[in-house]
Amino acid sequence: MLFTVNKFNGLSWFLLFIALAYCFGLIHSFTHLFCWLSFEHTKQQRQ
Repeated sequence: MLFTVNKFNGLSWFLLFIALAYCFGLIHSFTHLFCWLSFEHTKQQRQ
């Protein structure tokens, strides 16, 4: 019984880590996109 609970706990931590990494990746790409858009906007204003 203890082994199955421990195994499930490890699996849930693993899934939580994957979810966090996925969310962090999404946030990173969104900030990258936002920075690129603002950079393009300022570049157009300078012309």
